[in-house]
Amino acid sequence: DDAAAGLVESITQACGKHEALRHAGKDCKRLFGVRHFAGEVFYEAAQFVQKNASADRPAIVAFLRGNASDFVREVFAPCSSGGEGSAAPAAEPQPGGAPVEGGAQATTAGRPRRKLFGRTLISVFQQELNELCATLEARQCRHVRCLRPNDDQAPLVFDDTSMLRQCRYSGLSEAARIRRQGYAHRRALPSFASRYALLLHSREARRAARHAAAASAVAACNAICQVA
Repeated sequence: DDAAAGLVESITQACGKHEALRHAGKDCKRLFGVRHFAGEVFYEAAQFVQKNASADRPAIVAFLRGNASDFVREVFAPCSSGGEGSAAPAAEPQPGGAPVEGGAQATTAGRPRRKLFGRTLISVFQQELNELCATLEARQCRHVRCLRPNDDQAPLVFDDTSMLRQCRYSGLSEAARIRRQGYAHRRALPSFASRYALLLHSREARRAARHAAAASAVAACNAICQVA
């Protein structure tokens, strides 16, 4: 319809020169495409804004605040800022008619309320993702990416097509590309030799690799790489 065509036209005008934007050919008034790292995806423009701006309906939120359990009322506590959705009242009625002092700033059992009123699912997801990133950045995390060698679960069989598809869809290839453009973390050679000395065959070689100095660490690392 006209709304969908207008949305596609607006996206084309704003992002027409972007390398990730894809045009749908005959359905250019109904679809628009985006090239993600895993491949090209085309989206329906009809009701695209409504589907991606799914804020909670005020009538449902008001009903749950007045008739649900304490936990549900805590989840749907009113937002203190008027930037998204309605403004919070000064005091929220509780069972028995006793108001809560401080309105939306009050807490339940020492825990801050989770405010979802008037917020879209995208904004909630963005906030939770930022909190997760902040938590991960404050720690030293090690991630292991597991790939399935074949779809038949057969031993010692590696399907190149399946492995490449998993690398693309999991973002492994994109992560490697980003790391290649930046400054990758590199372990010091003596630390590498000490960490992977168990791969060497003889006991003397393992002992020498664990206590290798900076000058002899190169030979120990080369021996480990040849064995691996």
